[in-house]
Amino acid sequence: MQAITTKELTFSYQGKTILENISFSVKRGETWAVIGRNGAGKSTLLKCLCGLLKPSSGNVFIDGNSVSKLKTRDIAKSTAYVPQGSGRLAPPFTVREYVLMARFPYRIFGSLPDENDKKRVDEALILTGTGHLSERIMGTLSAGEFQAALLAGAVAQDTPFLLLDEPTTYLDPCHQENVRLVIERIHACRHTAVITVTHDINFALSCHNNVLSLIDGKTGFCGSKESFCDHAAEHLSKVFSVKFGSAALSEDKILYFTRGVGL
Repeated sequence: MQAITTKELTFSYQGKTILENISFSVKRGETWAVIGRNGAGKSTLLKCLCGLLKPSSGNVFIDGNSVSKLKTRDIAKSTAYVPQGSGRLAPPFTVREYVLMARFPYRIFGSLPDENDKKRVDEALILTGTGHLSERIMGTLSAGEFQAALLAGAVAQDTPFLLLDEPTTYLDPCHQENVRLVIERIHACRHTAVITVTHDINFALSCHNNVLSLIDGKTGFCGSKESFCDHAAEHLSKVFSVKFGSAALSEDKILYFTRGVGL
């Protein structure tokens, strides 16, 4: 079974340890939420998983192969990484042109897109609901539309693993819900494994089946959502140093919220 695995992953920058001895495995078709305070190492972890950063020690494996020994093109055929949309410089292309560029791992350098590339782009636009934006310039999109276009590019890349860095941050509730639905469709239709860094606890626990929490660069919790939710308020309080409470909205949905100031 296809999997991304970290073994005792440690990453340091300018003498400071950002991640320390992180070991976990994500199999094809799973959904994982990575939670933690600002500076806990969440975004750094995603960049290590897709080869953008090299661990100081330990390793990352894709299907048993060390990422450090894989070519960039091969990594791009396995993992699609979508960084935070806010604050990014919009590329000077239409949405369709941007999504088409995601097909680069499958083309010889300098070659023109073939019919399969165009088909994959059309499928990505349909799956992410961005077909009506296809001829819009990326820089003219709203924050929510821009995020959806980034997801369309990731879908066109056609990988078994999708890495998302805070995909709903700074979006209004309407666009947050749209992004959530798009992610769920990608997972359901493509059986894509999704690893999402997020500060939205309720999004994390409603849309993902597994949780990895980071506390000062170390693993706080790693396991199924069910196990996490058995003591969710306790886990969340340790991660964020704020007391948490919960309220049952229905039999299968729980709302988690902060209760007061730091512990």
